[in-house]
Amino acid sequence: MGLFAFCVFVVLPIAEIMLAVFVADQIGWDWTLLALLGLSMLGVLVIRGTWRAAAEVANTDPTVAMASAPAVGTKAADAAIRMFAGFCLLIPGFITAAVGLLLLLPPVRALVRVAAGNAVLRRFPTMQSTVTRVRIMTTDPGNVVPGQVVDPDASTQDPDADPPRSIT
Repeated sequence: MGLFAFCVFVVLPIAEIMLAVFVADQIGWDWTLLALLGLSMLGVLVIRGTWRAAAEVANTDPTVAMASAPAVGTKAADAAIRMFAGFCLLIPGFITAAVGLLLLLPPVRALVRVAAGNAVLRRFPTMQSTVTRVRIMTTDPGNVVPGQVVDPDASTQDPDADPPRSIT
């Protein structure tokens, strides 16, 4: 984490300043400052639009969200990526603005969404609970299916372990 922080807080600002000076030499300081201001204003607009999309995802009916969980998850991930893109645009600098503009493109967002999902799955491996309840989505949310919890690796478990629990 130390190298990442060093790159973000030391290397990136130096690179941004060097690029801004280079651009200012090419087009002038007034146009450079105007371009940086315009990119920051674009970041504000992206963040405002993303708040609306995030509110739409947050206000989704839970029963609809369960029926279309992948679609809701995709919308939430896209909103998070667009929010990050807006913050990248908001930061004055051409490098961060380029990253923000790239993240606004749908194909790039899809690649980032998949890469971030894989990173989260590597970082937080799935864990199985010892007791599982299976609920059927009906008009009566209290409907529970009776059954037994069976561990697929039962052959490798200790023979003195507790037997499977019944769920009612």
